[in-house]
Amino acid sequence: MAARLRTMLPNAESQRVWISTFHRLCGRLLRDHGTAIDVPADFRIVEGAERIGVMRQCMFDANVDIRIHKPQALLHRISTLKNRMRTPADPDEWEDDGYAERNARLAAAYQAALAGQGGLDFDDMLLGAVRLLHESPDARRAAGDRFPRVLVDEYQDTNLPQYVLVRQIAEGRDDVFVVGDPDQAIYGWRGAELQNILDFHHDFPKARRIDLQLAYRSTARLLEAAGAMIRSNGKRLDHTLRCANPAGQPPAVRHVADATAEAGFAVERAAARIRQDGGEVAVLYRTNAQSGSLENAFRRAGIRYRITGGESFYSRPEILDALCCLQAAADPDDDEAMHRFVELPPHPRTGRKTCALIDSMPGRSFRERVERATHGRTLSTYHATNLRRRLELAATLHEATRRLPLDELVDEALDCTGYRRAAAEAADGDAEDRLDNLAELAYDASVFARDDGGTTDTPDGRRRLLAAFLEHCRAMRTPERDDGTVRVTLSTLHGAKGLEFDTVVITGFDAEHLPHRRTVAAAADANAAIEEERRLAYVGMTRARTELCLSVPAVTGHGAKQRPTAPSPFLDEIPENLRTTVTPAGAHAEPSADVTMGPLGPERSL
Repeated sequence: MAARLRTMLPNAESQRVWISTFHRLCGRLLRDHGTAIDVPADFRIVEGAERIGVMRQCMFDANVDIRIHKPQALLHRISTLKNRMRTPADPDEWEDDGYAERNARLAAAYQAALAGQGGLDFDDMLLGAVRLLHESPDARRAAGDRFPRVLVDEYQDTNLPQYVLVRQIAEGRDDVFVVGDPDQAIYGWRGAELQNILDFHHDFPKARRIDLQLAYRSTARLLEAAGAMIRSNGKRLDHTLRCANPAGQPPAVRHVADATAEAGFAVERAAARIRQDGGEVAVLYRTNAQSGSLENAFRRAGIRYRITGGESFYSRPEILDALCCLQAAADPDDDEAMHRFVELPPHPRTGRKTCALIDSMPGRSFRERVERATHGRTLSTYHATNLRRRLELAATLHEATRRLPLDELVDEALDCTGYRRAAAEAADGDAEDRLDNLAELAYDASVFARDDGGTTDTPDGRRRLLAAFLEHCRAMRTPERDDGTVRVTLSTLHGAKGLEFDTVVITGFDAEHLPHRRTVAAAADANAAIEEERRLAYVGMTRARTELCLSVPAVTGHGAKQRPTAPSPFLDEIPENLRTTVTPAGAHAEPSADVTMGPLGPERSL
């Protein structure tokens, strides 16, 4: 944006225009005038890993187990409260989940720790600037003089502090120009207020509305289908889009048996598009847990991909923990795996001093050193007892590798260690997502075993399969080489906003994922949550330039949690004349291996 402005205006004039994020603007205001509210001009911005470290220390001081209660999750909830101009240190602002008092104390300790080092996080910068302009007439006057006109992009994504800041700077002049699309407001979960753009004419009664009606990205039929769906929303500004492109093909709806078949279909469409014209392809999904099957399918097919809007399924903390259990079962003398294994929740933390004592003991492996330490007087009875239990668990799992099929071994490792229970009991809002990821890992193990082709009905065969699966998971964590020729992007729907692709495949277009069942169930306003989910589907659909595929699985979940699901209700909002339906034979039969796409082979790598 800044580069384009410099080509349109003389240098002196372009330098008078300040193009900035809200946070950068607030930082400048606070450095120039913040002493009026006791914010030092040399305040530090605390972000990323440092911010997590501050909360981690606060939780450690409060004896909160960070293996179960994640600092990142608590920081997200604190940030959401700040973005709504609430007070995180007030227990009444927290949901009544049994942890409100504790969370409020941690929020207060976190703020005190930041203040103690002269630091502000990004949310504090917004709130600090709002407070500054409210309490300091000099700062408010200086901001108004410096910015006689205010332009805001993506106004539908602004939160309450940002909205207040715009009103403060424009006070008395109301010279405000905003750009936004209410149909693409998808960040309510992190504090964005859709009402900011819907109420713009109420806030500025003399405002003039300019509709940008000509769309340049998608073909006409794709735009018509997405438009028909989004018109079911009540909270929106009605407008009609015209398309500058040819009519094109309508969205294709594909009914498939299960997640494996769905991944095969995504590979099939991506391969076809790349071979056709080398076009860019996106495979989109609502939740991170859905990416595991897709990553496996594209790796098997030899099609390189990049991941945006999240991390690889195999790099998520709970997956690394589960794989650590399996590695400890496969080889109890693996030092790295056993170090992590004895620290997994719900096992009490060993502590640095205890670990140092163990490492100082003689022995070829960590397991041997632990055995020596627990049978002598090196450790306290408490630590010795707990560590012995972990060694016994590792030995039990090692024996189980001889007799259990791979997917059952995954479940056994998660259950007998208590890890699955600990993941379920975490009060950070992400417990269900972690459980979904663990179930996906067990499912991936069953698919891997099915496709392995080797003998697995003997103890040696089962252990060989386990070793192969662990090696496969290590390989999946290795990032794909992206030299600019990668044509496939795997992304969450949220992560795809602002991007565009020739072909888009939206997976999980079912009643479980779109609208996302748990999100709607947990929302204070279910209808508002459904409307945001519809907007999310709309954003995904309008990422496509020429081809859009909606994949509808017949079942969701894996193993014992597998259950039938219906197509997304959003699908019924797209008239039949605006979509085509492709239903392969057997799509609604029992999930089957023969619907997956076979490997393309290295010589056909795309």
